[in-house]
Amino acid sequence: MAILLAAPYAHAGLIGDVTVSILFPASSTIFNGATDSLAVGSSLSCPGSSHVCTAGFFGVSEDVTFSATSGAISFSQGCCIDYSSAAFNGYEFSNLDFADSGTLASATLGSISGFAQLTQSDVTIVSGDIFVNLQEFVDPSGGSFTLTLTETSGGTTVPEPGTAVFAGSALLAMLAAFRMRERC
Repeated sequence: MAILLAAPYAHAGLIGDVTVSILFPASSTIFNGATDSLAVGSSLSCPGSSHVCTAGFFGVSEDVTFSATSGAISFSQGCCIDYSSAAFNGYEFSNLDFADSGTLASATLGSISGFAQLTQSDVTIVSGDIFVNLQEFVDPSGGSFTLTLTETSGGTTVPEPGTAVFAGSALLAMLAAFRMRERC
């Protein structure tokens, strides 16, 4: 008798530092040196001393926060969203390293507030980097969005603990049934 168990696998998620860059007026141009590292599990906030804050893209007292967790990257802007330029105007998130050596498969847009025009088509992945184009977005009240990251399998996948317990229980049950059948 053979039993095949299909089990979901847990991915270890994003690790290290994510590079945050402000891109303008083209998707290949970093605005006035506005790039900095963001440690996974932390946030980068403006006003502050980060190059992202001091490059002159945001107002001096403008409240802006980038944050990264093992499975998501978030952005919020307290007021005055004005990406009215007709050229590319947005962000690049690069150096996305995953604990199990996986690669970025998708960045799904969610938890959108204040960016009424923002859609999944404004989020692209090129060579493992995420680009968010906010071209022509204007909202005086501010806003936020989250990108939920999905990775492809890396070198080794590790089953979730519940899956391992379930598989072990199934093997013990099969062993007990086999022993009971031998006694009869």
